[in-house]
Amino acid sequence: MKKSILLILCAGFFLGCESEDIPRGTPSCIKDLINDVATPEGVWSSPAEVYRYQFKGKTVYYLRSHCCDAYDYLLDENCNVLCAPNGGFHGYGDGKCPDFFDLRKNEKLIWRDSRL
Repeated sequence: MKKSILLILCAGFFLGCESEDIPRGTPSCIKDLINDVATPEGVWSSPAEVYRYQFKGKTVYYLRSHCCDAYDYLLDENCNVLCAPNGGFHGYGDGKCPDFFDLRKNEKLIWRDSRL
């Protein structure tokens, strides 16, 4: 299941990425997710984004979705999906990390599609 979610993300999540903008120290799997889908084929109506946070003592990466009803995913440093803190039809994610937005710390924007 985790692999299929990441393949879906790779198939269309990060359009227009410029890898030189990815901060040093970003795990290679996060860089690979961004670079594997960096294509000039389209621009979303809202910018694709990746943020880094500290959450419950761990470094995590938050992937913003392109649409209102799609999940936003939270990944660990090895690109394992931890949860979907928000998104989906009701907007509350998958319910596996309802405290993410209250407990997250040290926000750092890793990448944003700047073509919008």
